[in-house]
Amino acid sequence: MAALSLYELNEHLRRVVALNFPEPVWVRCELAQVSHWRGHRFLTLIEKDTESEEIIAHSEGVFWERDYLQAFQRVGRLLETLLKEGMEVQLKVQPVFHERYGLQLQVLEVDPAYTLGQWELRRRQILETLEKEGLLELNRQLPLPMVLQRIAVVSSPQAAGWQDFRRHLEENEFGYGFRLRFFQVAMQGALVREELSQALEKIAAQSSQFDAVVIIRGGGARLDLAAFDDLELCRRVARFPLPVFTGIGHELDETALDKVANRALKTPTAVADFLLQHNLHFESVLLQTAQGVRHEARVLLNRAALQLQGLRSEVHRMTSLLLQQGHHTLDHLTPTLKHAARQTLLLHSRQLDHLENATRLLDPAQQLQRGYTLTTLDGKILRSAREVQPGRQVRTHLRDGSFLSTIEKIDHETEAPDDL
Repeated sequence: MAALSLYELNEHLRRVVALNFPEPVWVRCELAQVSHWRGHRFLTLIEKDTESEEIIAHSEGVFWERDYLQAFQRVGRLLETLLKEGMEVQLKVQPVFHERYGLQLQVLEVDPAYTLGQWELRRRQILETLEKEGLLELNRQLPLPMVLQRIAVVSSPQAAGWQDFRRHLEENEFGYGFRLRFFQVAMQGALVREELSQALEKIAAQSSQFDAVVIIRGGGARLDLAAFDDLELCRRVARFPLPVFTGIGHELDETALDKVANRALKTPTAVADFLLQHNLHFESVLLQTAQGVRHEARVLLNRAALQLQGLRSEVHRMTSLLLQQGHHTLDHLTPTLKHAARQTLLLHSRQLDHLENATRLLDPAQQLQRGYTLTTLDGKILRSAREVQPGRQVRTHLRDGSFLSTIEKIDHETEAPDDL
């Protein structure tokens, strides 16, 4: 069998393709890569297995500048949003096979309705999965701190929403201070999931340093929000240890990420307003509490003053009553005390007289007057015969004088003389 040259084969394929695709066809695919060059858009088109996510088809496409401008007139700026990496699109293409460049799909139109429908379908499927897993309300159940000041902000530095958010907080009329820490991520495209997940992981590792997390971006087309309809990203936010607030910048559309957030605000400025109102509520409660404390203190002080006044009056009344009773008692007891005092003095006077007579009778001088004598030895009263020996001198005292005697004999008598 005769062999064909490569050119002959490719020329045959070109005719086959041209014969079988005389008219453009609509193709559903995912944009794996999008590049620009001199007004043209070069697209890498793929299709993945719905279960394994494995790529099962791959082709290269081109959106020539002339065709792109015509499509832009029909679709408007939404066309720029549709032609982003990771988007599911339906393209009207003309298959062309070139002998040198191979198969190429020339893009003529883009169907926005298909992409929007797929986006909404995927969003609903994600929400159903989150609801089955019990994650829709999980982050919303986290209690908010009484004051929100330490904020982790996740956004793009070029996002207008980030600038609006920061300025709104810095220029707030209440003078509240905030500590903002910025975590830079992509806010659209294929890198949103990866970079946002990495930022959340960093914040979670130091969660004690923050009161809440804010995810914000500026405005944009509806399909710019597709990056926030990611199941794994929603799971991470739902299980996050801190309250997560979203302000993605769309008044009407709501992403799956908004559904699992603690609070979903429409714009970054609305998030800033929420933080301010939350802190204002705390300040109002604090002021009301302080006012209540002051009121209760005044009530207690007034009540205590009244009680003190009542006690003062009662003490004064009781003191007067006791003094009056004391005066009456003293008046009643005075005659009795006087009589008792006289009786006591009289009794003691009689006792003194008796003691005086007894003392007088016991006076040695009185005994000497009655004829008794007093003998001393060396100036000491001699009370016993055993205290002297023969030859010792003793002095005998009489009522009218004394004399010395020398002991010649000692008789130890046990009976007194008859004349005593």
